[in-house]
Amino acid sequence: MLLTVDFFYNLTKFTLRRSNIIKYILFEKAKVFVNALNLKNKYAWEKYCEGTLNLIPVKPSNIPDSPGRCYKNKGWTNWADWLGIQEKTEKNKRKRYL
Repeated sequence: MLLTVDFFYNLTKFTLRRSNIIKYILFEKAKVFVNALNLKNKYAWEKYCEGTLNLIPVKPSNIPDSPGRCYKNKGWTNWADWLGIQEKTEKNKRKRYL
């Protein structure tokens, strides 16, 4: 079996998470940061976490790749809320009716 750099990178991330060395910021602060990225869906979030999206800042290490797991019972509701999609959709609906 050929071990790649990605394998060791992911193993390190997993180990750090399991040992609680990585301390994540509070849910509300993380959500404000993520909303400002204007990502459209969970797929875009995954690409952002991989570092394959250009023209936006690199994801800070204190914001989790899996927010649903990290922020469970700490404010997490769903992907639309995390990405700010619902809020933007509601604003667009109001604009159309004004």
